[in-house]
Amino acid sequence: MKKRLFGFVALGLLTATVSVAAQDVNLRANVPFDFIVNQKVMPKGEYIVKSAGTLGTQALSIAAANEDAKSMLISHSCEAKQAADQAKLVFHRYGDSYFLSQVWTAGDSSGLEVAKSRRENELAKRSTANDVSIAALQ
Repeated sequence: MKKRLFGFVALGLLTATVSVAAQDVNLRANVPFDFIVNQKVMPKGEYIVKSAGTLGTQALSIAAANEDAKSMLISHSCEAKQAADQAKLVFHRYGDSYFLSQVWTAGDSSGLEVAKSRRENELAKRSTANDVSIAALQ
C-alpha cells in the first residue's frame, strides 16, 4: 500500500514538473520573407504560432493566417540571460534562405528552439548564420 501511494505521489510531482516546463505559446507575426520549417517552404505573410499537443509536449503549430500554409514541429527549451522584452520569432539566415530557429514570448527568459533540418545543417557547414528577429504580438 505504501509503495502504491509513493508511486502516485511521485507521478503527481513528475506531472507538475512537466507542466511547468512546457510553455504555452500563442502569438501572431508578420514574416516579410519566405522561410523553411520541416523541409517545407512557408511563403511570406502573417503567421499564427501556437502550442500544440498534450500536456508535457513542446510541439508547435505554425499556420498562415489565411491557412494556405501549415506545419507542426517539435521544439526544445532554450534559455536567455534575461527575459525577452517582446514576443518574437528568430530565424537563421544563410544567403537568401531563412529557417525558423526560436520562438520567444514577452517577459520570459526561456524560449523554444527548433532543431536544425538536414538542409540547414548543410548550409551551416558552408557559411555562418545571421540571426533575424521578427517582432510578434501575443
